Amino acid sequence: NSVSLTEDVPEDVRVTIVAADGVVVADSRDKSLAGSSHADREEIKAAFSGEPKIVTRYSDTLKKDMLYYAIKVDDGSFIRVAIAVESVEDYVKSTVPTMLFVTFISLVVAYVAGVVATDGIVKPLNDIKAALVTVKNCEFKESIPHTGDKEINDILTEINVVSDKLQKTIKESTAEKERLGYLLGNISDGIVALDSEGNISEINGVAEEIFSVRGVCGKSFSVLAANKTFNARIKKCVDERSSDSFEYEADGKAYICTAKTLEAGYTVLVLSDITAVKNAEKNRSEFFANASHELKTPLTAVKGFNDVIALQTKEKTTAELSAKIDKEIERIIKLINDMLGLSKLEAETEPKDAENIDVAEIA
Repeated sequence: NSVSLTEDVPEDVRVTIVAADGVVVADSRDKSLAGSSHADREEIKAAFSGEPKIVTRYSDTLKKDMLYYAIKVDDGSFIRVAIAVESVEDYVKSTVPTMLFVTFISLVVAYVAGVVATDGIVKPLNDIKAALVTVKNCEFKESIPHTGDKEINDILTEINVVSDKLQKTIKESTAEKERLGYLLGNISDGIVALDSEGNISEINGVAEEIFSVRGVCGKSFSVLAANKTFNARIKKCVDERSSDSFEYEADGKAYICTAKTLEAGYTVLVLSDITAVKNAEKNRSEFFANASHELKTPLTAVKGFNDVIALQTKEKTTAELSAKIDKEIERIIKLINDMLGLSKLEAETEPKDAENIDVAEIA
């Protein structure tokens, strides 16, 4: 059987059968090698170790460089195949043009296929991009999917639905913002919205006029005023998430400032102009005080004249009437003194010498 394996072997190939002990059994090119030992050959050693490899070596028999490769078969023997290096080189040289041609054809086919595939994928993507650009510009128009890919058509359909809803939402949001801007711009009160960090997120024109500022959105509320009391009370509202109401004066005008913290974390400041009310109160208080003083002077004179009459009269009836007049004048003077006291209290912005009292005990 070993001898038959070495028969009918192509001329450029050499086959050698080596027994398990390394002795040559048969060789297709040199039958005289039978019985000689090849155990020291590198390719036989590699096959014996279970790691066969190609070995290049000069053949004394064929007088040329050969490539050797051996494998171990089930019965323990080895089959070694050899081919001339020049044959391999000639094969490579003869196949290079063919390989280059095949490579060129493959590249051409790949390019054409890539162009076709790209046109089929990129064009729908360009359609999607164009649709999204129109949505961004609020000019969306629904397009009918016309690609040959059902999945891409489904995606384009879904994008149409989402884009339509998105456009409606954008329009509603824009309209709502315009309405809010109109209200904030035309309301008579100054309005400032602060975020949870105390930075200004919104401010209307009236508030900008009150604080004499421009372009302060994104900045801290402390840029609104240099008033320490104002800043301290607003900071307390922002930090403690509480509400407050107090008076604030700027440029000769008086405002009632209401700070209210919302659930979303915003703090809204509303400044209402109460200058006219304060001036009216001041004028009323001044008139009240002046009128009281003017009334007190003639009443004192009347009381003096009445006292003179009471001292000089001898008639009982006149004396009785004088006593009644004196009593009523005392009542009027006491009422005037009370009004003067109230006017004085109204003129004071803060109580002086304040102390805790028991209202029930006083009552």
